Order: sequence, then C-alpha cells, then structure tokens
Amino acid sequence: MREWKKAEATVYKYFAEKKGSFIHRFIDTHDINAQLNRFKDGKAIIYTEKKPSDFIIVEDGITYFAEVKSTENVRGVTSALFAEQDGMRKRVLKANGLYFYFIYSIHNQKWYKVPGFEIEEKPNQKWEEIANYEVDYL
Repeated sequence: MREWKKAEATVYKYFAEKKGSFIHRFIDTHDINAQLNRFKDGKAIIYTEKKPSDFIIVEDGITYFAEVKSTENVRGVTSALFAEQDGMRKRVLKANGLYFYFIYSIHNQKWYKVPGFEIEEKPNQKWEEIANYEVDYL
C-alpha cells in the first residue's frame, strides 16, 4: 500500500473509532478506478469532479474538511504538497468554514494537524515552524 493511502487509512480508523466523532470519506478518481480496475499504464481512465478534501469530520460538535498528506521532505512542507486542493481550500475558508491538513512526516515519523488558514498564509514551512500543530493521537 502506498504511503499516502496508509496515512488516509490511519486518519479514517482513528475518527471512525473515536467516541464523539464522525468521519465520511469522499470518493475520488483513484477510488473509482481502483474499484473498477480502470488504470492504463498506471494512469486513471475514469475521472470524477474534484472533491473539497479527503474527508469531512465532525469532532466533538465541530465540523471541518480534512485533507491527508504524507511527505518524505526532510525540511518541511511546500506549496506543491497542497496545490491540488488549493482552490477548494480557498473556497471553504472564504465561506468561513474550517479546513485542516493532517500531514504525516515520513522522515520525522510525526503527525501534524495544520489549519487551512495557516497553509493559506504560508504554504512553505519548516517542520519547526509547524511543531505547535503536532498531534500524538494518530
């Protein structure tokens, strides 16, 4: 299993089992092609509309969109990691919604729950700069 799929599975399992939480996964292009075995030379054949994030989560009464990322970058995160959801994140934040990134650092073997507004303001950050968003429950 690819590292990013493992990261998604970790987040899903945690919130599915956590009392007082609800998690729903948005079906995306990869899911559809995997279910129908519709890849050609490793590329998707069937496409679906973009989704706002991987999940929508309700945690202790607070609802937010959640995108899961994993990276091997030893220095930190870069804007390239967030580019695919950039437009959706902007729209959610503009509507006063909540958006979080669950980021797994393969190098540090640590998880971070970073607010979307933080990435909006500064998408390129070193691990030390987002250390206050580290979580130990995943």
